[in-house]
Parts: sequence; structure tokens; C-alpha cells
Amino acid sequence: MKKSFFILLFFIFVLTGCSLTGSGKKSAKLTFFIDSQAVAKIRATALHSREAETLDEDEKVEEKATQKLFVEISILGDYVAKQTIPLTENASVSFYYLKQGLQVYAQGSVYYLEKIDDKTEQRVDLYAGKTDTITLQPGDNVLKLVFNRVETAYGNALFTIVQSEYSDIDVAVLIDGNEFTGSGTILADDETSLLFEPDDSYTNYTWKINGEEITSASAIAQVAAYKLIFNLEDCVPGVVYDITLLASKADSASEETVYHSYSAQIKKN
Repeated sequence: MKKSFFILLFFIFVLTGCSLTGSGKKSAKLTFFIDSQAVAKIRATALHSREAETLDEDEKVEEKATQKLFVEISILGDYVAKQTIPLTENASVSFYYLKQGLQVYAQGSVYYLEKIDDKTEQRVDLYAGKTDTITLQPGDNVLKLVFNRVETAYGNALFTIVQSEYSDIDVAVLIDGNEFTGSGTILADDETSLLFEPDDSYTNYTWKINGEEITSASAIAQVAAYKLIFNLEDCVPGVVYDITLLASKADSASEETVYHSYSAQIKKN
């Protein structure tokens, strides 16, 4: 099975308790920091995404220096706010006067603007992530936001796909005919389906979702021959769907039946 490397970038949101002027009540400040090392990795990814390998060295330098990259941070839950800033070294985003006791979480994305023509630019997401929900407490609070590489973009709903590295069946995961390799996130419309297409050299195939065998058409998936069609529109946000394939064939030397497996997880964020 093909593997792809995806970067996990850890950003820390620190909520620091402080007193409002003229009030004994505590509030919190939420600050997002991004370091220079992370900026360098993101810029390298963006340069590759725009197929800059087709440029000569001077053009690469100019492309890297002028590319428009942005960080968008949204605070959601009991408090809703959003800020977008240019991606620069040691950039930061702050949200002020959050009340203790609020339940909040954060979503973020890193994107660039690709020029379509003289008047039009198109947003292309590179990384996306979401934190757990926390209840703001007095003093320091920490939210850890992990950004996964956005491998493909077919809409605006965020899904996480994790393919097990211990699988011994080659399975191609196709989205609108394009292969998704390794693990990471995708932006897809709800009506998008994933096609899991395994190696066709096996005799028997058994697909399971969350331990239950898929034998005929169901709400979440259908089996067509030895392939699995997984419907993203039926995913419940936050629920992890464990996909397992068990396949068998006779060993060419001993003629004994040998069993193999593949597993993946899908979650709508």
C-alpha cells in the first residue's frame, strides 16, 4: 500500500486569566502562536503544491517570497469568533475577554490564494485541524491544535482518514477518481463517496464497519464485488468508523488458505 508523509504541526493556545478593570470578575485571553520552523515547513508544502518543481531556481525563489499564505483561526462553542492573518514568522492571534466557565474549542486552517486570472484568486487549503472542547477555568488553560495536511479538496466538510500501517492488503482509496494515499484530512462535500478498491488477487473478501459485516446495501456503505463504497453523507460528526477488510487466498507453495487484512478509520470533524 502506498504511504505518504503528512506533517503534524502542534500549536498551543494559552488562555491566561486576568481581571477586568473595575470588576472583580475573571476573564481569559486566548492567544495563538506559530513559530518560524512551522512557517518554513508550511511554505515548503505550499511551494510543492503549486507544482513549483517545474520552475527554474530563480522562479522558485520569487514564488516562495511572494506567495500569499494565511492562517484562519475560529473559536467555537459558547463563544464564537474568527480571525485571519498573513502567515509570518512568530505570528500570533489573540481573542480577549472570554468568560470562565465557557465551553469552547478551536478550528484552524492554513491556506494560500492561487491566482486564476487578473481579477480572481482561489483559496487552496494546505492544513486543517480541530481541538477538543474545554471549559475555561481561572488561570492558564491550554488547547492543543494539531494541523493535518489536507491532501485533497472536494468541498468544505472536513474528514480525517487514517489508514493502518500494519495492513498487508494493497487498497486504493479513491475520491472522485483520484487516489488518496497514507493518512490525513480531506475537504469534501457530504455527497462524496470513498471507493476502497483492494488487490483483486484474493479469493474471498469480507468488509466490516465497526465490527459488523457489510453484506448488502446499507445506509453508510455498499459492497460492489470486492470493493467498498463508503458514503460520507451518512457520517455522524465525531463518530469514528472502523473499516476492516479480511481477505484470503491459497498459498502458492503449500496451497493452505492464508488470511490477510486491511484497516482504516474515518471521522467527520
